[in-house]
Amino acid sequence: VQTCALPILRCRHFMDEVVPLLSREVTRMTMADIMRSWQGLVRFSYERKDFFRAALPQVRQQLASLTTPQLLLVMRVGRDLKQFREFIDLHAACCTELMLKIASLTTNEAAQCLAQCSRDTRYRAQAQGMARTVEQHWMQIEDLSSLRVVEAVDSLESFASWGMKALPVVNRLDNILVERQIEL
Repeated sequence: VQTCALPILRCRHFMDEVVPLLSREVTRMTMADIMRSWQGLVRFSYERKDFFRAALPQVRQQLASLTTPQLLLVMRVGRDLKQFREFIDLHAACCTELMLKIASLTTNEAAQCLAQCSRDTRYRAQAQGMARTVEQHWMQIEDLSSLRVVEAVDSLESFASWGMKALPVVNRLDNILVERQIEL
């Protein structure tokens, strides 16, 4: 364990050192570069908030052109940095974009949306709308078996946090968990 800790700490140190540079250079970066940086820094997003704040204007401007995985990534940072109003707004905008794409989302992507949308008093109506949109979409889908256990649990948690009681969907998620109780 000790031999593994040193490279991990060194890597984290290097990542922390690069944040000020990335924050200064973000205006000259392409959206692809910003998203790669966003992905690399997301794990400790609060500690690296300076980069996310610097990148926010460009990301907001290009939000409609982001892919679903990129929107999910941006949404996660919006959730992680929800103590800042601009990231609550970003989260809401991501919810809106993903609601527009609901028909093209995989079941797993929809579950990832729900994982980012558990109820919080700071969230806007778009987060609840995202949960309701996924619920309605899943009512029309026959097979939810592609969901991983963690996605089923996160989905149930999100639905419950909003007080949603869509019994057909909840029962189907419950059946997935019963079938895979060993994984739990």
